[in-house]
This record gives sequence, structure tokens and C-alpha cells, in this order.
Amino acid sequence: RKMPERPMRVFVTGASGYLGQFLLDALLLASRANDFISAGTYSTIPDGIAEGAQKIPLDLRNKASISSALTSFQPDVVINLAALSSPAVCEKQREEAAEINCPRLLVEEMRQACPSALLIQLSTDQVFAGAAGPEGYREGDATGPVNQYGATKAAFEELIRRDWPEHYILRSSLIYGPKPPRPCGRSGTFLQFLDDSLGEAGRAGTAVSLFEDEMRCPIHVDDCVAVIVALIDAHRRQVCSTPGDVPAPEGRTVHLGGPDRLSRVDMGRAVCRVRGYSESAIRPTARAQAEMGFR
Repeated sequence: RKMPERPMRVFVTGASGYLGQFLLDALLLASRANDFISAGTYSTIPDGIAEGAQKIPLDLRNKASISSALTSFQPDVVINLAALSSPAVCEKQREEAAEINCPRLLVEEMRQACPSALLIQLSTDQVFAGAAGPEGYREGDATGPVNQYGATKAAFEELIRRDWPEHYILRSSLIYGPKPPRPCGRSGTFLQFLDDSLGEAGRAGTAVSLFEDEMRCPIHVDDCVAVIVALIDAHRRQVCSTPGDVPAPEGRTVHLGGPDRLSRVDMGRAVCRVRGYSESAIRPTARAQAEMGFR
């Protein structure tokens, strides 16, 4: 195929969110080499979008909003990071969670506006029931979500596999890293929560309840960004090359997790060691016994 005459156009939904801000910054840095032109969408926080990227308002529940955004930008790659990501909120607002986390309208409008675009979907380890044991889950294992958040994400995975062959599904575990560089719907990650709450508990002589029986594989935000950028770059090189010159990455579903299998208690102890807090500020608690309104 002939080398494209313009940079690859990358459209990031949820770009004002935590991962979206770091991803958009990385894409803007790469755009200096004329590789990418980036657009970031937002729902309520336009100031979360970095200067240098096109800022596009987007409502994933509104057909006209999606059509306008895609038609005006004409993306080569669509990265869907937008989500209602709180499991507790998803249980209370089940219909809204289904519309946002399984955005059928997005795929429908992509067929009209950018039918050959690559779709990269950020999914979650919560598409699984969490009963695999120390061996964990592999990409080909059957899903079995136990809450509405996981169910909506699993539903969109299936829709993408059925209706959009040119895709990658990235199942992320707990993402941690520094505070976001711009205004965001949350002030940080579970790491910042641990730092703040354990420090305060240590000073007050109290303790923070942390789960000891829920295991995750936390991944740094920079590693998530690196994987996404690598997939975009591989796609760009395929588009720019003669067919067969650049092999496609193996597998369309990829698990994004760090090297360590940790409970919330393990994470809290790590923060205590680094920050010099007393581990007496941690109260180990069984997740299975917690009344949270979701599983």
C-alpha cells in the first residue's frame, strides 16, 4: 500500500480521565515527529484535555453527538477509554452504565464515519468472577462477571469481536501512578488514596480497612500508555507498508497487568514501607464479608 500523505488521526474518548490524560500527552509528544494528530473527547471536564489536542465534547448515549464528533475528525484509530468505572455507581445506575460501558452507538456511527479505523477498547479484569486462584486468568478463559460494571464491559467485548474485526481489547487491572496533570474526575488513583489515608491514620492513631482477600495485578499508567502507543504504531506501520512487511501483533485480546499479584493489604504495606508509615495503620478486612452493594 502507498504511504499515507497525512499523519494518523487518533481519537481518544474519555481523554479527560486519568489514563486518557497520560495517553494524550504521549500522543502529543509523538505528534512532534508528525506521526499523529490527536483529538480528545470529554463529557464534563474540558480542561482535562491537553493543549495541542483537539477538544471534542462527546455523549456516548447520544447518536448525534457521536456522529458529529467522528465525522468532523475522521479518525484512523479510535481508543475508547470512556467509562462509568465505579462498580458501586454502576449497580445504582444500571441503565446508564450499560449505555456508557457498552456503547453500541459508537460502533454504529464508526461504520458510517470511519469504517476502516482500528478500535482499541479498554476493558477490565472484572469481566472475570475472580475465582481463578494463584494461577490467574488467561486471555482465552471464559468470562463470568459478578457485577454490573464487569457485565457491561464483557458485553461490549463480545459486540466488538462480532462487529469490528480491526480491534484490540485491553483488559486492565488496577491502574496506579502519579496524580493526573490536569483537572480530572478523580484526584488520583488507589495509590494516592493509600498515601493520604494511611498517613492520616498513622497521625491520628486510627486504622484503614483494606481487603486482604481480593487479589489484583496493579499496572503503572505509563505501562498502559506504552502498550496502547505500541499498538497504534504497529497499526500505522501496517497501513504505511506493503502487505506482509509488518506482522500484526498476535491476539486481539490482551491482559494488562503488572508482575505482582497483590491484595489491597499488600499495597498498603508497600506504601507504609516507602513512606515510613506504621503498618498498624492497616486493618486487614475480608472483601467477602464487606457490605458494598456489589460483588
